[in-house]
Amino acid sequence: MYLPYWGFSLPPFENVVDLRFFYESAYHSEALLRLTYTVSAHKGAAAMVGDIGCGKTLICKAYAERLPRDKYEVKFIPQLPSSTEDETLQEMLYVFGEEIPAGVSKSAMLRILNEKLINIGKNGKHTIIVIDEAHLMKTPSLEMVRLFLNYQYNNSFLCTIILAGQPELKENIRRMPQLEQRISINYHLKPLDAEGVEAYIKFRLMKAGCSKQVFNEDTYGKILHYSSGVPRKVNNICDMSLLLGFSAKKETISSDIIDKVAEEMLTRI
Repeated sequence: MYLPYWGFSLPPFENVVDLRFFYESAYHSEALLRLTYTVSAHKGAAAMVGDIGCGKTLICKAYAERLPRDKYEVKFIPQLPSSTEDETLQEMLYVFGEEIPAGVSKSAMLRILNEKLINIGKNGKHTIIVIDEAHLMKTPSLEMVRLFLNYQYNNSFLCTIILAGQPELKENIRRMPQLEQRISINYHLKPLDAEGVEAYIKFRLMKAGCSKQVFNEDTYGKILHYSSGVPRKVNNICDMSLLLGFSAKKETISSDIIDKVAEEMLTRI
Protein backbone atom coordinates (compact mmCIF):
# COMPACT_ATOMS: atom_id res chain seq x y z
CA MET A 1 0.00 0.00 0.00
CA TYR A 2 2.72 2.50 0.96
CA LEU A 3 5.44 1.31 -1.45
CA PRO A 4 4.97 3.95 -4.21
CA TYR A 5 4.62 6.74 -1.64
CA TRP A 6 8.04 6.10 -0.12
CA GLY A 7 9.64 5.02 -3.39
CA PHE A 8 10.07 1.33 -2.64
CA SER A 9 10.25 -1.38 -5.27
CA LEU A 10 9.96 -4.12 -2.62
CA PRO A 11 8.40 -4.31 0.85
CA PRO A 12 11.34 -3.40 3.11
CA PHE A 13 10.30 -4.95 6.40
CA GLU A 14 8.58 -8.25 5.69
CA ASN A 15 9.10 -10.93 8.33
CA VAL A 16 9.91 -13.66 5.83
CA VAL A 17 13.13 -15.52 5.07
CA ASP A 18 14.32 -13.48 2.10
CA LEU A 19 18.07 -13.68 1.55
CA ARG A 20 18.03 -10.42 -0.40
CA PHE A 21 17.43 -8.70 2.93
CA PHE A 22 20.02 -10.60 4.95
CA TYR A 23 21.95 -8.01 6.94
CA GLU A 24 25.22 -9.35 8.29
CA SER A 25 25.75 -7.68 11.66
CA ALA A 26 28.84 -8.34 13.76
CA TYR A 27 26.92 -11.02 15.64
CA HIS A 28 25.68 -12.60 12.42
CA SER A 29 29.21 -12.60 11.01
CA GLU A 30 30.44 -14.37 14.14
CA ALA A 31 27.70 -16.98 13.79
CA LEU A 32 28.63 -17.56 10.15
CA LEU A 33 32.29 -17.90 11.11
CA ARG A 34 31.41 -20.55 13.71
CA LEU A 35 29.29 -22.47 11.20
CA THR A 36 32.01 -22.24 8.58
CA TYR A 37 34.58 -23.66 10.97
CA THR A 38 32.23 -26.46 12.05
CA VAL A 39 31.57 -27.55 8.48
CA SER A 40 35.02 -27.01 6.96
CA ALA A 41 36.63 -28.97 9.79
CA HIS A 42 33.99 -31.71 9.43
CA LYS A 43 32.98 -31.36 13.06
CA GLY A 44 30.07 -33.49 14.22
CA ALA A 45 27.66 -30.85 15.46
CA ALA A 46 27.10 -27.21 16.35
CA ALA A 47 24.34 -25.45 18.26
CA MET A 48 23.17 -21.89 17.73
CA VAL A 49 20.65 -20.39 20.11
CA GLY A 50 18.96 -17.01 20.22
CA ASP A 51 15.75 -15.32 21.22
CA ILE A 52 12.70 -15.36 18.95
CA GLY A 53 13.19 -13.17 15.89
CA CYS A 54 16.97 -12.72 16.12
CA GLY A 55 17.60 -14.28 12.69
CA LYS A 56 18.70 -17.86 13.35
CA THR A 57 16.76 -19.30 10.41
CA LEU A 58 17.99 -16.59 8.06
CA ILE A 59 21.60 -17.22 9.08
CA CYS A 60 21.26 -20.95 8.43
CA LYS A 61 19.66 -20.34 5.04
CA ALA A 62 22.26 -17.73 4.09
CA TYR A 63 25.09 -20.05 5.09
CA ALA A 64 23.62 -22.98 3.18
CA GLU A 65 23.34 -20.82 0.05
CA ARG A 66 27.05 -20.03 0.19
CA LEU A 67 28.14 -23.66 0.23
CA PRO A 68 29.27 -25.15 -3.11
CA ARG A 69 26.78 -27.82 -4.15
CA ASP A 70 29.49 -30.01 -5.64
CA LYS A 71 31.07 -30.42 -2.19
CA TYR A 72 28.12 -30.37 0.21
CA GLU A 73 24.72 -32.01 0.47
CA VAL A 74 22.54 -29.75 2.62
CA LYS A 75 19.30 -30.96 4.16
CA PHE A 76 17.12 -28.44 6.01
CA ILE A 77 14.54 -29.65 8.53
CA PRO A 78 12.19 -26.80 9.62
CA GLN A 79 11.42 -28.54 12.90
CA LEU A 80 11.69 -31.99 14.42
CA PRO A 81 9.21 -32.27 17.32
CA SER A 82 8.89 -36.06 17.00
CA SER A 83 8.13 -37.83 20.26
CA THR A 84 9.81 -41.18 19.51
CA GLU A 85 13.09 -42.33 18.05
CA ASP A 86 11.28 -44.11 15.22
CA GLU A 87 9.40 -40.94 14.24
CA THR A 88 12.64 -38.98 14.30
CA LEU A 89 14.31 -41.46 11.97
CA GLN A 90 11.33 -41.41 9.62
CA GLU A 91 11.51 -37.61 9.44
CA MET A 92 15.25 -37.68 8.86
CA LEU A 93 14.94 -40.24 6.08
CA TYR A 94 12.09 -38.30 4.48
CA VAL A 95 14.38 -35.32 3.77
CA PHE A 96 16.67 -37.77 1.98
CA GLY A 97 13.80 -38.89 -0.23
CA GLU A 98 13.00 -42.08 1.64
CA GLU A 99 9.41 -42.73 2.73
CA ILE A 100 9.53 -45.50 5.31
CA PRO A 101 6.41 -47.66 5.74
CA ALA A 102 5.09 -48.50 9.19
CA GLY A 103 6.67 -51.47 10.91
CA VAL A 104 10.25 -50.94 9.76
CA SER A 105 12.56 -51.39 12.74
CA LYS A 106 14.78 -48.67 14.17
CA SER A 107 17.91 -50.67 13.34
CA ALA A 108 16.78 -51.01 9.72
CA MET A 109 16.13 -47.28 9.42
CA LEU A 110 19.51 -46.51 10.94
CA ARG A 111 21.13 -48.81 8.40
CA ILE A 112 19.32 -47.08 5.52
CA LEU A 113 20.36 -43.65 6.77
CA ASN A 114 23.92 -44.79 7.33
CA GLU A 115 24.12 -46.14 3.77
CA LYS A 116 22.69 -42.87 2.41
CA LEU A 117 25.34 -40.83 4.16
CA ILE A 118 28.15 -43.18 3.11
CA ASN A 119 27.05 -43.03 -0.55
CA ILE A 120 26.97 -39.24 -0.43
CA GLY A 121 30.49 -39.30 1.01
CA LYS A 122 31.71 -41.67 -1.70
CA ASN A 123 30.45 -39.14 -4.26
CA GLY A 124 32.80 -36.56 -2.78
CA LYS A 125 30.27 -34.63 -0.71
CA HIS A 126 29.86 -33.95 2.98
CA THR A 127 26.33 -33.98 4.36
CA ILE A 128 25.02 -31.12 6.48
CA ILE A 129 21.73 -31.51 8.33
CA VAL A 130 20.25 -28.26 9.66
CA ILE A 131 17.49 -28.68 12.23
CA ASP A 132 15.62 -25.44 12.89
CA GLU A 133 13.37 -24.84 15.92
CA ALA A 134 15.54 -27.41 17.66
CA HIS A 135 14.34 -26.30 21.09
CA LEU A 136 11.16 -28.24 20.28
CA MET A 137 13.09 -31.50 20.02
CA LYS A 138 12.19 -34.01 22.69
CA THR A 139 14.70 -36.28 24.41
CA PRO A 140 14.28 -39.19 21.94
CA SER A 141 15.09 -36.88 19.02
CA LEU A 142 18.16 -35.46 20.78
CA GLU A 143 19.20 -39.01 21.60
CA MET A 144 19.08 -39.85 17.89
CA VAL A 145 21.32 -36.87 17.16
CA ARG A 146 23.78 -38.24 19.70
CA LEU A 147 23.58 -41.62 18.03
CA PHE A 148 24.24 -40.15 14.56
CA LEU A 149 27.40 -38.58 15.92
CA ASN A 150 28.74 -42.04 16.66
CA TYR A 151 28.73 -42.93 12.97
CA GLN A 152 31.96 -42.24 11.12
CA TYR A 153 33.51 -43.20 7.78
CA ASN A 154 37.22 -43.03 6.98
CA ASN A 155 37.90 -41.44 10.37
CA SER A 156 35.47 -38.61 9.72
CA PHE A 157 31.89 -37.82 10.75
CA LEU A 158 29.38 -38.96 8.15
CA CYS A 159 27.53 -35.69 8.54
CA THR A 160 27.54 -32.38 10.38
CA ILE A 161 24.40 -31.52 12.32
CA ILE A 162 23.53 -27.89 13.02
CA LEU A 163 20.91 -27.28 15.71
CA ALA A 164 19.27 -23.85 15.77
CA GLY A 165 16.68 -22.85 18.34
CA GLN A 166 15.59 -20.70 21.23
CA PRO A 167 17.64 -20.59 24.47
CA GLU A 168 15.76 -23.59 25.87
CA LEU A 169 17.79 -25.70 23.44
CA LYS A 170 20.93 -24.96 25.41
CA GLU A 171 19.30 -26.21 28.60
CA ASN A 172 17.94 -29.32 26.87
CA ILE A 173 21.42 -30.17 25.62
CA ARG A 174 22.96 -29.50 29.01
CA ARG A 175 20.70 -32.11 30.56
CA MET A 176 22.28 -34.67 28.20
CA PRO A 177 26.05 -34.62 28.93
CA GLN A 178 26.63 -37.44 26.45
CA LEU A 179 25.28 -35.15 23.70
CA GLU A 180 26.72 -31.89 25.03
CA GLN A 181 30.24 -33.30 24.89
CA ARG A 182 29.79 -34.11 21.19
CA ILE A 183 28.77 -30.59 20.18
CA SER A 184 31.95 -28.74 19.24
CA ILE A 185 30.49 -25.25 18.77
CA ASN A 186 27.90 -23.46 20.92
CA TYR A 187 26.96 -19.92 19.92
CA HIS A 188 24.41 -17.51 21.39
CA LEU A 189 23.16 -15.06 18.77
CA LYS A 190 22.58 -11.67 20.38
CA PRO A 191 20.12 -8.94 19.33
CA LEU A 192 21.35 -5.89 17.43
CA ASP A 193 23.03 -3.05 19.28
CA ALA A 194 22.41 0.66 18.61
CA GLU A 195 24.79 0.82 15.66
CA GLY A 196 23.39 -2.44 14.31
CA VAL A 197 19.75 -1.30 14.43
CA GLU A 198 20.49 1.84 12.44
CA ALA A 199 22.61 -0.01 9.88
CA TYR A 200 20.00 -2.79 9.64
CA ILE A 201 17.17 -0.34 8.87
CA LYS A 202 19.19 1.59 6.30
CA PHE A 203 20.32 -1.65 4.66
CA ARG A 204 16.75 -2.90 4.24
CA LEU A 205 15.58 0.46 2.90
CA MET A 206 18.37 0.40 0.34
CA LYS A 207 17.57 -3.19 -0.68
CA ALA A 208 13.92 -2.17 -1.11
CA GLY A 209 14.96 0.45 -3.64
CA CYS A 210 14.83 3.61 -1.53
CA SER A 211 17.82 5.95 -1.66
CA LYS A 212 16.49 8.80 0.51
CA GLN A 213 16.51 9.04 4.30
CA VAL A 214 13.07 7.98 5.48
CA PHE A 215 13.63 7.68 9.23
CA ASN A 216 14.83 10.73 11.16
CA GLU A 217 18.09 10.27 13.05
CA ASP A 218 16.40 10.43 16.45
CA THR A 219 14.15 7.46 15.63
CA TYR A 220 16.84 4.79 15.73
CA GLY A 221 17.33 5.02 19.48
CA LYS A 222 13.58 4.76 19.98
CA ILE A 223 13.36 1.72 17.74
CA LEU A 224 16.21 0.08 19.63
CA HIS A 225 14.43 0.76 22.93
CA TYR A 226 11.07 -0.64 21.85
CA SER A 227 12.48 -3.60 19.91
CA SER A 228 15.34 -4.55 22.26
CA GLY A 229 17.35 -4.95 19.05
CA VAL A 230 15.39 -8.00 17.88
CA PRO A 231 15.22 -7.79 14.05
CA ARG A 232 11.69 -9.17 13.83
CA LYS A 233 10.44 -6.51 16.25
CA VAL A 234 12.39 -3.86 14.35
CA ASN A 235 10.61 -4.97 11.19
CA ASN A 236 7.19 -4.73 12.84
CA ILE A 237 7.84 -1.25 14.21
CA CYS A 238 9.28 0.08 10.95
CA ASP A 239 6.52 -1.45 8.84
CA MET A 240 3.73 0.11 10.90
CA SER A 241 5.61 3.42 11.09
CA LEU A 242 5.79 3.60 7.31
CA LEU A 243 2.08 2.86 7.11
CA LEU A 244 1.20 5.62 9.61
CA GLY A 245 3.58 8.02 7.90
CA PHE A 246 1.94 7.30 4.57
CA SER A 247 -1.54 7.75 6.06
CA ALA A 248 -0.57 11.11 7.56
CA LYS A 249 1.27 12.18 4.38
CA LYS A 250 4.53 12.70 6.27
CA GLU A 251 7.78 13.35 4.42
CA THR A 252 9.83 11.35 6.93
CA ILE A 253 9.23 9.14 9.96
CA SER A 254 9.60 11.05 13.23
CA SER A 255 10.13 9.74 16.74
CA ASP A 256 6.51 10.68 17.55
CA ILE A 257 5.33 8.13 15.00
CA ILE A 258 7.62 5.48 16.53
CA ASP A 259 6.11 6.21 19.96
CA LYS A 260 2.60 5.90 18.60
CA VAL A 261 3.34 2.59 16.87
CA ALA A 262 4.97 1.19 20.01
CA GLU A 263 1.99 2.25 22.11
CA GLU A 264 -0.43 0.55 19.72
CA MET A 265 1.65 -2.65 19.74
CA LEU A 266 1.75 -2.71 23.53
CA THR A 267 -2.00 -2.17 23.64
CA ARG A 268 -2.56 -5.14 21.33
CA ILE A 269 -0.42 -7.32 23.56
